[in-house]
Amino acid sequence: VQTLNRPASWILSALSGLFLILIFPKFNLEFLAWFALIPLLFSIQNQTLGAAAGRGFFSGMIFYFFSLNWVTNTLVNYGNIPTSLSLFLLGLLAAYLSFYVALFCVLVIKLSRGKTIYFFILAPIVWTSLEYLRSTHMALGFSWLGLGYSQFQTLTIIQPAEILGVYGISALI
Repeated sequence: VQTLNRPASWILSALSGLFLILIFPKFNLEFLAWFALIPLLFSIQNQTLGAAAGRGFFSGMIFYFFSLNWVTNTLVNYGNIPTSLSLFLLGLLAAYLSFYVALFCVLVIKLSRGKTIYFFILAPIVWTSLEYLRSTHMALGFSWLGLGYSQFQTLTIIQPAEILGVYGISALI
């Protein structure tokens, strides 16, 4: 598999961030969850660890900054915090959460050791593991916006959640 040129890999990273935004409420295009990470995975394939981390972080920033935009209104309206400060705090939160997407990219590259079949087998395992860690971390746990939650309106997909839990659904996606 040939390495993508630089602009194409950034565009694919942004596309994954956009798809992830679209799978959750306001938009509820949950079918996109099944494809949302594919552009990101193609954008990092055959990249250096630093380049993969950068593309993952970029994709995560797009996703989290726009999906959590309600945080600014909450801080302004209920916390009496200036809009500029609330946007800065949202940016910090998005950056923290984007670290997990960057780490996902690095781990998939590192663990797959250049073998395409491992690359696509490891991706759901690594994503789900990091989603679990992000959600349950003692000090900074943040359980919102897990992939499995995007399927809340699709009965046939969420029924196995009774046994598998939300992380099982995330792994399926």
